[in-house]
Amino acid sequence: MLGELAPERGVQVVIGGESQYDAMSEYSMVLSRYGLAGEASGIVGVLGPVRMHYSRTIGVVRYVSSLLDDLMARTYGR
Repeated sequence: MLGELAPERGVQVVIGGESQYDAMSEYSMVLSRYGLAGEASGIVGVLGPVRMHYSRTIGVVRYVSSLLDDLMARTYGR
């Protein structure tokens, strides 16, 4: 599910009913990919209520994703 929703670059915000999954209608997600293709990668995100503080959450997810990108680059020597 997350792989379908997370963008290749940047941060994706999925608010409640925008998701194709009915069980997610009362929740929102802020997602971002990190890592190196072919080596180690993943998705970091926050799942919370529809009324979350989006600007703060987007900033935190973007920051953590960049930290993980840097960590993967140092770990894999790139």
